[in-house]
Amino acid sequence: MLGLPSAILVSGLASTVMATAMPPVSVSVAPGLPCPAAATIQEALASVRGSDAAVGANAFALRLEPWPGGLRAELADPLGVPVWTRALTTGPSECESAARAVALIVERHFRELAWTPEPPPKTDGPLAPPPAAAATTATASAPEPRRPPARFTATLGPAFWTRMNSLGAQLEARARLAQTGPLFVGLGVFLPPAESTVGLASTGGQVKVAAFPVLGSVGVAHTTAPRLALHADLELMVTIERGQAQSIAVPASAWRTVVAAGVGGGGSLALGQHLLLTARLAGYRTALGRSYSVAGIDGNVLDPPGWQAIFGLGLGWILRP
Repeated sequence: MLGLPSAILVSGLASTVMATAMPPVSVSVAPGLPCPAAATIQEALASVRGSDAAVGANAFALRLEPWPGGLRAELADPLGVPVWTRALTTGPSECESAARAVALIVERHFRELAWTPEPPPKTDGPLAPPPAAAATTATASAPEPRRPPARFTATLGPAFWTRMNSLGAQLEARARLAQTGPLFVGLGVFLPPAESTVGLASTGGQVKVAAFPVLGSVGVAHTTAPRLALHADLELMVTIERGQAQSIAVPASAWRTVVAAGVGGGGSLALGQHLLLTARLAGYRTALGRSYSVAGIDGNVLDPPGWQAIFGLGLGWILRP
């Protein structure tokens, strides 16, 4: 882990670098890192570059996130492949110094990549081999890429399911496919199993159904502020249900599975390095499912719903591998 004093010692080298040596770099700051802000990092990059550059589709991506004792910075190429990862120790009052240190590390990386040894002088005899030191420097200047592991988040909180007009709890686990990537997958359940009852006309009986939904999602998340992130996803709900006819001449029970698909969205607010406050809303349209039929009763009962939704709040805990 690099300390700020050692990182800032390279500041005298920045003035010798031409602006064309550093390509455009976009900056994002993960929730939970109070400083430095993305704008502060961009200003520091512009100062070592000598001029600012428009950030486009071919820009490198610099991401900062909290790390024990300070922060972690990662640089990825325009294809999203991580180039290097650095950890810095920082204090609450060292925001500008941290931004300057990260900018100098980025600048030094591009400066070393742009350096090439001078060609050997022409001689009448055989060409002499290049100095061993130059070969060693060229080999060591390119750090070995390292892909960061996935990040897991577990959330639990109250939720309301319109299908059953039921208030319960939603437990969900999500995995970011890379700590710096936007893509995630999720799996959750609604607890406890919800129940609904409908009367059977002219018989005095009733049918009760208990439903247990399992929720899956895949989507993208985007950090919009230092501690705020928004997400949008595609949703799939598979509900396992058991219907039971009671108080009739021939009581019976049956199982069925209802499948619904939809879209969802929400956001998360970082309350600390590992704790999140989350809110989400998802709407579903039934795609597969059959109605219940009861012997001696005309027609079907408890048809699968056309539309349904789940709204939930929760506290999330970021699990780092």
